[in-house]
Amino acid sequence: MYVANDMKVGFWVKRRTWGDVCARVTFVGELERHGRWYGGATVRADIFHFVSGTLKEANAVLPSPGSPKTWQQIPPPPLHAWSRSAKRLAATALDTSG
Repeated sequence: MYVANDMKVGFWVKRRTWGDVCARVTFVGELERHGRWYGGATVRADIFHFVSGTLKEANAVLPSPGSPKTWQQIPPPPLHAWSRSAKRLAATALDTSG
């Protein structure tokens, strides 16, 4: 996926067993050009709950990052919905008239 994304981070992935969790890849270590999985480079990502946008874990190391049976690239989650949701929560928290 990293190679398919012009060797740039910032793309989104989902582990097939994660359910409502996704990750934005933030770092990919040096790739070895031989081997099926490019030598098992270290991959780090910020992990989020897909629906709410809540950060679950920052800078997490993704296990088995080269395994196509484990990971799939996904379109970016609805970040606009995350920001609206966060604004509503912030407004609710600031409202002391209730």
